[in-house]
Amino acid sequence: MSVSCSLEKESSPPGGEALEKVNKHIKEVFDILTNETSKVRKEKEAFDEAVKKLEHVHFSEMVKLNVGGHLFSTSLGTLTKDPGMSWNKFVFLKI
Repeated sequence: MSVSCSLEKESSPPGGEALEKVNKHIKEVFDILTNETSKVRKEKEAFDEAVKKLEHVHFSEMVKLNVGGHLFSTSLGTLTKDPGMSWNKFVFLKI
């Protein structure tokens, strides 16, 4: 009996325990990625729903500005009227 046991140990691939550990870690990482993918899909669905709701929303053309603590209100048309204003390009490209 002891001979057959020693033969089984000799016939098992070297590093079998290490391979099992690697496989275990791969499965854990796969499970984590699967869960995160599911979360991202749910977030995307919620985002898509919000986008659909906002498609028909018309935002006010009035803009409130706080310039050095002084409050101003003006229309979006006034702010974008002069295409030569350098801040105009900077502000509205960021939106």
